[in-house]
Amino acid sequence: GYFPSAAFAWRANNEPIIKNTNLFNELKFRVGWGQTGNQAIRPYQTLANYGPELVAGPGNTTSIGFVPLNIGNSDLKWEFTEQVNAGLDFDFNFLPISGSFDIYNKTTEDLLQLSPLPPSAGFDSLFINRGGLENNGVELALLANIVDTPDFKSIAEAKKSFAPGQTIVFTI
Repeated sequence: GYFPSAAFAWRANNEPIIKNTNLFNELKFRVGWGQTGNQAIRPYQTLANYGPELVAGPGNTTSIGFVPLNIGNSDLKWEFTEQVNAGLDFDFNFLPISGSFDIYNKTTEDLLQLSPLPPSAGFDSLFINRGGLENNGVELALLANIVDTPDFKSIAEAKKSFAPGQTIVFTI
């Protein structure tokens, strides 16, 4: 599959107006967008596969025949995920605190699922693409230098994620 991505970052602390304030060691704004695919099934699952099986013949003989092992699905395609995110990295000059703030939205479509089949099909299940997911949220990370001497260093780090939930959409 073809799955492009792009990202952009701006180090605002290098701009004269920010640099002259002497507030930040680092102040970076980030945005990104990308697509990924997932083919989390064994190779050749989209094809009808055959395997050997012993077949009873006349006069107590056996032969080797080939029988279908699964039903192929030529319409099966990659799961498709698209994500957009924006973030801010900061490190203060006057405080021993740094951190980052991120916001994201992630959408997955064409989930790969094993769908049950009726007994009359002769097989238990078939791989299909069905449904999707959407996740979004905010992440905050803070890092504080508690003690920073040549002989001893102590750092505290806290992270918090706020993900209001995920939306699951299934089609029948």
